[in-house]
Amino acid sequence: MTAERKREAYTAFLNGDPDKGLALASDLLTEHPDDITCLFMAGEILAKSHRYGLANPLFRRVIELAPEMPEAWHNLGHCLHVHHDLPGAVECFAKSMELGGDDFHTISNMLLMNTVSGDQENAIGMLKSALFHADNEEERKILDEILPGES
Repeated sequence: MTAERKREAYTAFLNGDPDKGLALASDLLTEHPDDITCLFMAGEILAKSHRYGLANPLFRRVIELAPEMPEAWHNLGHCLHVHHDLPGAVECFAKSMELGGDDFHTISNMLLMNTVSGDQENAIGMLKSALFHADNEEERKILDEILPGES
């Protein structure tokens, strides 16, 4: 039954109703406050709705419960980046990569952090890795936004 309610919450979000998705996820969290899937889903709904300050503690709780989850580290890093905590964001993105979260978005976020901080040596390494992981034109456009003319 809980799995069905989780699907219903995430489907509501995907269908353009983040408030309904969040309400359903919140109801589930009332019953199961340490359910990692529900915490992560609620955090993801909040983050994708640009409510990063509210998503931040949910991702922190996921990390407390499942410190080996690279997606939670990545999402927390994104929340911190949006709130201008660049050192915290870099730490989270690095942890995500250490745990195997070497997807395009984590790598491109590390590229951005290294570029902003002026760490050109690491930025070049991240750019090479991001280019390797860029699977489509949309991802290449993201790279062009970070470093125009480099990809």
